[in-house]
Amino acid sequence: MASKIVQVSGTDWTELSAAEKGCFENQTSDPLLYWVAAAKPAATVVKGHSLSQFADKGFQLNTSSAMKLYGRTLSVAGDVIVTEY
Repeated sequence: MASKIVQVSGTDWTELSAAEKGCFENQTSDPLLYWVAAAKPAATVVKGHSLSQFADKGFQLNTSSAMKLYGRTLSVAGDVIVTEY
C-alpha cells in the first residue's frame, strides 16, 4: 500500500491513479470532480462525480481497459491524497 499527494488545479484534469484499487481523499478547499476514463478528459469538461472537502472515496478500476482516475476542481488548486492497494 502506497500513498502519494497529487496536486490538482481548477483549469485542467490531473491523473490521480492508474492502479487497480485504492482510495482518495479531497484535501482541496473546493469540491473535487473525479472521472474514470481511458483518456484524459478535455480541460473544457466541467462535469463529473463530486467529492466534498475532506471526504474520501474508494475506487476500483478496470486496468485491462487502461482506465485511469482523473480529478480537478473548478477554481482553486489543492492536494488529493491517493492510496493505492
